[in-house]
Amino acid sequence: MTLSRRQWLLGATGAAVAAGGAVAWPALGRGGTVEPTASRALPVESDTALPPRADVVIIGAGIVGITTALNLAERGLQVVVCDKGVVAGEQSSRAFGWITNHELPPDILPLSNLSKRLWQGMNEKLGVDTSYRQGGLLQLCATDEEVEAETAWIKAARGVAPVDARMLSASELAARVPGGLSRPWKAALFQASDGGVDPPLATSRIAQVARRRGVKIVSHCAVRTLDTAGGRVSGVVTERGRIATTRVLLAGGSWSRLFAENAGVHLPLLGVNLSMQRVGGVSGPEGCAGVFETGWRREVDGHYSIGAGVLTGPVTLDSFKLLPDFWPVVSTMGDRFNLSFSRDFFRSLAATTRWGADQVSPFERARIVSPTPDHALLDGALARLQAEVPAFRGARVVERWGGALHVAPDFNPILDHVAALPGLFIGSGFSFGLTMGPAAGQVLAELMTGATPSVDLAPFRLSRFSA
Repeated sequence: MTLSRRQWLLGATGAAVAAGGAVAWPALGRGGTVEPTASRALPVESDTALPPRADVVIIGAGIVGITTALNLAERGLQVVVCDKGVVAGEQSSRAFGWITNHELPPDILPLSNLSKRLWQGMNEKLGVDTSYRQGGLLQLCATDEEVEAETAWIKAARGVAPVDARMLSASELAARVPGGLSRPWKAALFQASDGGVDPPLATSRIAQVARRRGVKIVSHCAVRTLDTAGGRVSGVVTERGRIATTRVLLAGGSWSRLFAENAGVHLPLLGVNLSMQRVGGVSGPEGCAGVFETGWRREVDGHYSIGAGVLTGPVTLDSFKLLPDFWPVVSTMGDRFNLSFSRDFFRSLAATTRWGADQVSPFERARIVSPTPDHALLDGALARLQAEVPAFRGARVVERWGGALHVAPDFNPILDHVAALPGLFIGSGFSFGLTMGPAAGQVLAELMTGATPSVDLAPFRLSRFSA
């Protein structure tokens, strides 16, 4: 059976539900290896001086934090971004890199479509090459059922937002893949407006522009706690000192739940790992494609990123704490995920979950978490791709890496103002962070400045879980 990208993440969340992401230790890959200084991202110069105050402080220098900062700076606000590690050091430089709305549910299509439009104009707007390329996306279909499913998605999506996806015949598909395919396929979905970015480059290059436009980005500066006065945010306490502010955005990726829970805010997010690889020696198709449980993306320099369709989650304490939130998803997942019981479980039992402003936080103990990739999964993914697409048969692996996602029970991110703690905003829980990052940055900036958001934020409210 061919799994779509959405279905991959369904399997991934099944793993996360049963396996969980440790409250005090982000999900690690099989083997549990942590490389505290490993970053795939293009380095971005850090500001050295910590300002005493700012209009907005953003926790996390990933794609969401950086694009929000840029949008706020364009509105004339003084913004400081603090990251415990470096710009894009974790998931924003480890993602698949597809820029697509394929297989996303109707309620979040407006956000993903807005983000696609923003990516399409990003290089020209910023005056830099973010690495974005609009090469289109193929999803190959091996059975009549898969053709029907893709056709049904196109119909449903067009009822909500503009979608240019169409079905290609077997002959049209073969013409789009240099070297052809090893077997006859029924058809394929093709969406010309889809594209991709190279994750190690994209966020960093946007961050460089943000700094030139006045955003202060302070690396290796963990935010420990929030300061409050009169029941609302009055500042943040970092490991280097305090910054006075009345607005804070929590965009800490896989660390957001841990920070929020220490501040008394419940975020039902669970972690799961992905495994990725980069190959060379291929003269193949442009753009992105999905074939069985494998997908590829052509990079700017001609290499290809290839992902495995099975994701891994370690069993941790959060696996049990958040099971009621995720059980409706768990019960439908079957065997489409990979559990890993390792020392991560015992680490989660002993990990720090509460600390004060004058105490060293967990964020200072793990600056950049680099999950160990599952080499068996990646070997299988490459073998499947080589069997189906002859152009990849001479591929040589040049890099492998792991990444960590933290997702909500309905897969939608959280983009909201915390009603119980005025001044705190959330931009976390992304399963399609690079796809949605620019749009999330725009609507979060609108939300934080009192403007009407460009899209309906109802599907992204934190309150949807309590309701």
